[in-house]
Amino acid sequence: SIICCCSFLKTFKLNEQGSRSPHLACDDEAVAIADSMHELRHLQLIGNSMTNEGLKAILDNCPHLQSLDLRACFHVDLVGDLGKRCAQQIKTFRHPYDATDDYSFLTTDYDSDFDEIYADEYDGMDFLSDDEYYEFSDDDALSSEDYF
Repeated sequence: SIICCCSFLKTFKLNEQGSRSPHLACDDEAVAIADSMHELRHLQLIGNSMTNEGLKAILDNCPHLQSLDLRACFHVDLVGDLGKRCAQQIKTFRHPYDATDDYSFLTTDYDSDFDEIYADEYDGMDFLSDDEYYEFSDDDALSSEDYF
């Protein structure tokens, strides 16, 4: 991956669409950053799927890190010692549930219930089956000769 070739980077941004789904939690990117980007000063990982283990790897292996943005990283739990460590070690820290209003790309929670998001637009709408919509019948069937 490209992450492995960036050992001298001072700033790195790898932003994704955050998800609260537990089966999507993954520390691969966080560990790759921790293993190869020891000179980082600024790291933005909006919407990353890392867990506390991935965050610990970054904190352990990126000693020069001054700012860390973990907005929408919903698998990170900052209760307890890990939250205290972030507050002590990182000068500018953005928490997983901080607002993303100042972020120029949309970060919508797609784990929400469809009916809650689109209730007004689809309320009372009747959906037709294909047969009802196209009203197929044997009497009106077209053959390939009808097109030529």
